[in-house]
Order: sequence, then structure tokens, then C-alpha cells
Amino acid sequence: MESKWKTDLRIPEIIICRWSLEILKSLRACPKRFSDLLEQLGISNKILSDRLQKLASHSLISKSREGYILTSKGLWIVENFSILFDNDLSPIVIESVLRCKWMRSILGVLHDGELYASEIIQRIPGIRWRVLSTRLKRLKDYGLIDREVIPSHPIRVKYGLTRRGRILAGWILINGKILPVRL
Repeated sequence: MESKWKTDLRIPEIIICRWSLEILKSLRACPKRFSDLLEQLGISNKILSDRLQKLASHSLISKSREGYILTSKGLWIVENFSILFDNDLSPIVIESVLRCKWMRSILGVLHDGELYASEIIQRIPGIRWRVLSTRLKRLKDYGLIDREVIPSHPIRVKYGLTRRGRILAGWILINGKILPVRL
């Protein structure tokens, strides 16, 4: 019965809401009280209270005498993300990439190898140059892609995945089936 539950499980959309993965990651090791989470995360009472309530409504966490704890469903989700956490990918970066279809698409096309910006735009239907440019900059800021300027005339720029970018892109390709439907 448990194995069927796991194969049919989809990651709830609440996971890609800011702070949700960070909260689940912090509960990975041990139960935490509200005040401990508040201090660790540095967010407002209202935001933390709202996220805890939503995570509880999706049966990902529950409250015990020791504080908030992961349920078996929450633990399953944290285990699915653990390779990303263990490779120094911030939950905030993961959430941001999962929320944006263009970032996921860019990582997907770069998973096959380095490409020039013009090649990326050809492989992602519907993306515009301005959007591509902003997403590439954000992915570079996150440390997921490298940017190499080719000294030619005209100057060309080639993009490729960093080690962390390859890990996240591979994770998305493997786990795409369990992501929220909206994605």
C-alpha cells in the first residue's frame, strides 16, 4: 500500500512557494519550535505562520510536543530534494527555478552541452531575447551556469552548466513527473 502511495504522489504546489522548502529542509534533522524556525529563517511571524499552516494542510508537517515535525509525506519530499540540498543548492534558488518555466527550459537545453545564446533561443519556442537575457543573468547569479565570452567579431557568448547546474537540471529531468501540474 505504501509503495503505491509513493509512486502516485505529486509534489504539492506549496513546495514552490517561497520559504516552504527552507522550512521542510530545516525540519529534516529534528523537530523545531515556532521560535526556533523564526530565528533560523529570519522571516516574519505572519509569513512563517502562513507557510506552516499551508504545509500542515497538505499533510507535510504536523505539530507535536517537541514542535513541528515532518510527516511521512513531508519526509518523502525532503528525501526527493536531498541530493540538491546536499550539493549546496539553496531551497530559495530551487524554488525560484522550479517556479519559472523559462529557467527550467534553459537548464534543460544546456543539459546537452554548451550553447550560444542564439542556439538557446532557437531551441526554446516562445522565449524572447529580453526574457532569455534576464533568465541567463539570474541563473549565472545563482551559480547554475557559466558564461564564456568568445573573442570574435562580433563577440559571441557561450553558456554552459556548472556542476550545481548539471545536478539541478538532471534532477528536474528525472523528477519532472512528480512536480506540480502547473509546472
